[in-house]
Amino acid sequence: LRHLPLAYDRHGSMANRITVWTDLHRLAAREQEGLAARELLVVDTDSRLTQLGLLPLAGPGATRLFPSREDVAGRTATTLPELANLWCDHMFGPDQHVWPMVAFAPQHLMAARRYAAGRDNAFLLVISLGVGNNEAKRIPEPFEEELILTLLEDRNTLILLDSGTQDAGRRRVEALLATCRSRGLATAFLHEEDLATRQPPFPHGVVGFRGSIGALGALIGEADGFFGYDSCPQHIAAALDTPSVIAFAGAPNPRFEARWRSQGRAGRTFTIAAPPDAMWTDDLIQALAMQVAQHFRWLRA
Repeated sequence: LRHLPLAYDRHGSMANRITVWTDLHRLAAREQEGLAARELLVVDTDSRLTQLGLLPLAGPGATRLFPSREDVAGRTATTLPELANLWCDHMFGPDQHVWPMVAFAPQHLMAARRYAAGRDNAFLLVISLGVGNNEAKRIPEPFEEELILTLLEDRNTLILLDSGTQDAGRRRVEALLATCRSRGLATAFLHEEDLATRQPPFPHGVVGFRGSIGALGALIGEADGFFGYDSCPQHIAAALDTPSVIAFAGAPNPRFEARWRSQGRAGRTFTIAAPPDAMWTDDLIQALAMQVAQHFRWLRA
């Protein structure tokens, strides 16, 4: 298994996003050198790199397109993991169901385990407020503030609040930490490079975190629970069987929401689907925060 680096600007111009295919085609051609036709199979995951399969990387006999927006073999599947298993059975023959999984670098695993071991009896919650640059996926203010303050009404609750890698995420987390301090709650900030040498500074409060997705994922694996929106960390949490609550907002249609629900072997993800036309009153936002907090209370009981 090898990974080939390819730069792609998701928010670049249309021309830039289309012409990246030429770079990908060169990489694919290099990998195909010396292979007979029967030795080659290109599985296109319906990605934007090939404009959803329109731009080829190999001959039609050597290419299989994974239809992420369709049903397979006349069967209705919901999540992408279910669809992928059905498609593989249809294309290559029936086999055992394969669940999502992730693997982390040893240094991330060791650092996360050491940090989490220092929480004593605290209930460790990892929260990621990232939305992949799609603000439609975010529940409006003051939801995030209400959520954190509601969660901290329960004693011995330690929240690790991920700030992502962009400045906007850092500012959001800093504002939430300032709100917590104004309420007399303990706060701190942790960088990935200090993860292996630090321990939680208190058993109750909020620790902001800034680091790579590998470090964050390893921390999710050590946590007692996870909260997030529809973004990468929700799928990591599901693959690791970390009990999770996901606020799924901004879906353009029911199929999108069904496809992108996270799924793990243990089925420990609770998804709250927000209707696309929701009128977010303060009462509704507060009720949603209470619903999330109540779910984690059930886990602690």
